[in-house]
Amino acid sequence: MLRHQGIVFIICVALLTSGCTSVESTGEEFVDVSTSSDIEAGGETEPETDAVSEDGAVSVDTNLDVSTPDVVTPDITSPDAQDDDVDVVAVPDSMEDADVPEGCEEGGCFLQECEEPSDCFSGICVPHLGGKVCSETCEAECPSGFLCSLISLGSSDPSYICVSSFPNLCQPCHSTSECASDGASSACLVYGEQGSFCGGSCEEDADCPSGFACEDTLTTSGGSSMQCVSESGECTCSSNAMNLALSTPCSVSNEHGVCEGLRICSASGLSDCDAAIPAEDLCDGVDNDCDGQLDNGQDCDDSNPCLQGECAGAEGCVYSALIDEPCDDGQDSTSNDLCDANGECVGAPYTCPDTTVCITEYLQNGADCLPQFADSGVPCDDGSPSTDNDICDGFGGCLGTPFGCPPASTCTPGYTQQDGECSPNFAEAGTACNDGDATTQQDTCDGAGSCAGEPYECPTTSACVLAYEQDGSGCAPSYAAAGVACDDGIATTQNDVCNGSGACAGVPYECPAPTTCVPSHTPDGSGCLPNFAGAGTPCNDNDPATQSDVCDGSGGCAGTPFGCPQGSICTPSYTQDGGGCTPNHADFGTPCDDGIASTKDDVCSGFGVCAGEGYECPAPSACTPSYSQNGESCVPNHAQAGTPCNDGNSGTQADVCDGAGACSGSPYSCPGTTACIPAASQDGSGCVPPY
Repeated sequence: MLRHQGIVFIICVALLTSGCTSVESTGEEFVDVSTSSDIEAGGETEPETDAVSEDGAVSVDTNLDVSTPDVVTPDITSPDAQDDDVDVVAVPDSMEDADVPEGCEEGGCFLQECEEPSDCFSGICVPHLGGKVCSETCEAECPSGFLCSLISLGSSDPSYICVSSFPNLCQPCHSTSECASDGASSACLVYGEQGSFCGGSCEEDADCPSGFACEDTLTTSGGSSMQCVSESGECTCSSNAMNLALSTPCSVSNEHGVCEGLRICSASGLSDCDAAIPAEDLCDGVDNDCDGQLDNGQDCDDSNPCLQGECAGAEGCVYSALIDEPCDDGQDSTSNDLCDANGECVGAPYTCPDTTVCITEYLQNGADCLPQFADSGVPCDDGSPSTDNDICDGFGGCLGTPFGCPPASTCTPGYTQQDGECSPNFAEAGTACNDGDATTQQDTCDGAGSCAGEPYECPTTSACVLAYEQDGSGCAPSYAAAGVACDDGIATTQNDVCNGSGACAGVPYECPAPTTCVPSHTPDGSGCLPNFAGAGTPCNDNDPATQSDVCDGSGGCAGTPFGCPQGSICTPSYTQDGGGCTPNHADFGTPCDDGIASTKDDVCSGFGVCAGEGYECPAPSACTPSYSQNGESCVPNHAQAGTPCNDGNSGTQADVCDGAGACSGSPYSCPGTTACIPAASQDGSGCVPPY
């Protein structure tokens, strides 16, 4: 113990500000970082654990979240991520594989197993490979399989400590949350029927401890990620797993279902799966097949028609009597069988008539008495003293022959002896008998002792009835096998075949719908024969570019191609409708030319007509004797220059046209006034004196 105190003191001095507490009278203080809950960064805030997504992929966050701002975390992501100049020392995966250093024979050195901090020289006990081992402080690097992480040592300042990259490797688990730990990214992996165990994040086999391989493995969350997996396919219980009684889910399955259970770590190792063995569901109130339902599918049928069973859970099957329900007690000697209150089938016994020599027995069938006749000719006693050689007739009757008389028969059942002669007693005409001829039927006595039947013939054979055999009462047919081809005589069916019972039947079918040129079809039992309309019958070939459509006499319809008038501005096109041309008129107001010079502003009427408004030209004059209309305006037709005219100015004379429609004259003056001619007036041609 004193040796441990000294080592703790040396560690405290070396770390300077590590915050280790000196040894006092209250005892030693060691730091236990054996579980993730004991490891804190910055003294108050827990480091972020490596995140495992829903699909099982593990993202490694190697930078611890240290809440104390003046604490610097070295950039260490994994042993493989260290600087190339750093010499990473490989260490064994367990102390069994390492040479025990001097002074470590009793344990306490790095990687040796521990239960509590006091077991280690460093005072540091950390989780590793599902158990606990002694660790040590670090500056920037740790041996392979460990990370140098900033960890709070109790109430002291944080220090860098070698923390296992695989603290829970191969530890039983139910979910990934049980495998995550500070400095390690682990998922809960599916090991098949073995259960589920913690893995460890990796990129290649070299990242995993000995005996483990880096594989893309299915996780319990349903996804997959690269994790260290036991190469043997099995994980054993560590001492830590035994102490904590850790468990993994398991199941037992067979043809009846799947039952869930657990495998638990104990002092004897990992237990077998404690799940129940699935069995066929019974009516016992137990979920025998582990499907979550009790006694499902149990109808409690005991094959007794007088009992109705219901499953009552743990009580088993409960039965009630079906009173007065018809049943069959299996006894031919009883009838009217009914279920009673005890759930038993009980019938009423009944008896048959007494037997005779010619009725040897009666067979009961649970309802009637069926007589069994002695063969015809069996000796019997008809009770008549006047007969001898009595014999059974084969129908239950006994007939004797009068003494010295011929044997009796159905049509001569007896004789009357009289005076040494036998007078036959004939059966009445119509009495049923058998003339022994299979080709006759309805045999009857003729009233004179003879038996005769009516000859009869069997129906004509067919493809489905190959032959008939006469048996004296009818015809016994011999049928063709089902599927043999035949003809049912119905034109509207096809694929006719025998049904194996003498009948021939086909499959009904329909003919194409009638058209103008094929107005009907005649079914012939195998197809449809078209009935064509006569050539020249009007029809419609559905081609709008033809007209006068007629049938060709072979089912076809064809018309004569035709054209439409050439389009114009007011009727730009025509649509063929199979009978003519439907004009497509331009809209009302569409500009056009009606070809009439005396109209203008020509527009379409909307019905194919082009029309303009009439207009007039100015009145003619001497210099513009006429105008020519061009459909837009009036073009003047001027008189030639020099054509006499009147410019309407009396002060001019010799008026002539200028050739451009204007009229102008030469101004002139009149002589001066005199006493006799006080003033002259101009009239456009000269001076008119007023006398």
